[in-house]
Amino acid sequence: MRIATKIYRMKNKEKMKQYSKNYREANKEKINQQKKEYREANKEKIKQHNKKHREANKEKMSEEMKQKVDCEFCNCAVTKKHLRRHQRTKKCLKTRQKHTPTTK
Repeated sequence: MRIATKIYRMKNKEKMKQYSKNYREANKEKINQQKKEYREANKEKIKQHNKKHREANKEKMSEEMKQKVDCEFCNCAVTKKHLRRHQRTKKCLKTRQKHTPTTK
């Protein structure tokens, strides 16, 4: 039975994908409501899971946050975590306006 199921899924992958997409679009509100109810009912469980995940991946997350990248507009080195915040600064906006061609 399991082998037959795997074969069926392999043969009808696109059909099943389309069905799922259509279902999600047609029942978007219902799905969102169910997710909301689950989150409210399992608040502590989710909180514990997130805490456990952060503890297990603390070093990896820390390294990713410290990663330096260059801003594409002003070539200033900033941390990946703060790139968007940097791009809203006066310095970066001013540089961006200088190098962006005006369309008229």
